[in-house]
Amino acid sequence: MSDDLWAAREGDALLHTSVMADILGGVLEVAAYAAITTVGCLAVAGAVFLATGATIATGGVALVLVVGAVVGITAGLTGADLEISSWCESAANWVFPPVIDAFITSGSHNVFINGKKAARAAGKMTAVPVAPSEPAAPKLPGYGR
Repeated sequence: MSDDLWAAREGDALLHTSVMADILGGVLEVAAYAAITTVGCLAVAGAVFLATGATIATGGVALVLVVGAVVGITAGLTGADLEISSWCESAANWVFPPVIDAFITSGSHNVFINGKKAARAAGKMTAVPVAPSEPAAPKLPGYGR
C-alpha cells in the first residue's frame, strides 16, 4: 500500500503545498504540452502544409490547433496527461516543498488506526502548530485491567 493512502490519525501532520508550488506546477504542465505540441507540429508540418489550404490561409495557426487537439485527446485517452501532471506536481513540490501547517489534535474515542485515534473531520485549529506528544496506548475493554 502506498504511503499516500494512509488514513489520518491523531498526531499526524497536516501538510499543504505552497501557492508557488501550485503556480510552478501549472507553468511546467503548460510548458510540457507546448513542447509536445511543437514537436508534433514540426513532425507533420511539411505534409500538412502541402496538403491543406487551411494551413496556408491561416499562416500555420490551423496546424497548431489541430496538432494541439490531437495531442490533448491522445494524452487523455492514454493516461499520459495524468503522468505529465504528476511529474509537474512532483517537480514543483521539490522546488517548493510542502510545509506543516498544523497537527491533528483530536480523534475518535473508539476507532484506532495502528494504535492511534482515527482523525475526525471536524477539529479545532491551534494558534501555533505544535507536535503532540506520543499518545498513550488505547485501553481496550476486557484487556489489561
